[in-house]
Amino acid sequence: DETSEHRRNFVTLCRKVFDKGGVAFALASLSSRCPTLRKIAVSICGLFLWALQTKEANELKSWRERPQLAMLMSSVQRGLAVRRALQVQRVERDDCGIDLGGTDAYHHKIPLIPAVSAVFLARATRILSQPNDAMFSQLNRYFLRLSEFHGAFQDFFGLPTILSLYCSSADELSRSR
Repeated sequence: DETSEHRRNFVTLCRKVFDKGGVAFALASLSSRCPTLRKIAVSICGLFLWALQTKEANELKSWRERPQLAMLMSSVQRGLAVRRALQVQRVERDDCGIDLGGTDAYHHKIPLIPAVSAVFLARATRILSQPNDAMFSQLNRYFLRLSEFHGAFQDFFGLPTILSLYCSSADELSRSR
């Protein structure tokens, strides 16, 4: 089937883009002050998540880290959606005169996230793709524990995992630091 072949090619291309750091770069771009660049970054992340969730990606046996990457990308997608919903809710509550209809530019803005969080997410994609990395188990556990809003990453304005990584005396964490 031609559609299936196109999907397999798309998944293979996404894997290559990921291996070259393209997805990590897109996640890091979420901290850009340029709204157009953030829109492009969210589009790349959305297409990558779609590719991760396809039947063709599931059938690709060599992509063993796919479930962890899908977990991370879903968490980021949900986190951005929650962040945006909270922004819209705050604007509506404060009634600052901004029209939130579909034609208003404010309605379509992608939230700007701090660079430290964007770099953390970019680095997390690289770590979660390497199970032998010293930080793999801690990051995997961190994302598995996210439960609010169906696993949404909401630590955009804090220092992600800082307490669990640096305020513990466990041997495993000491090696990870």
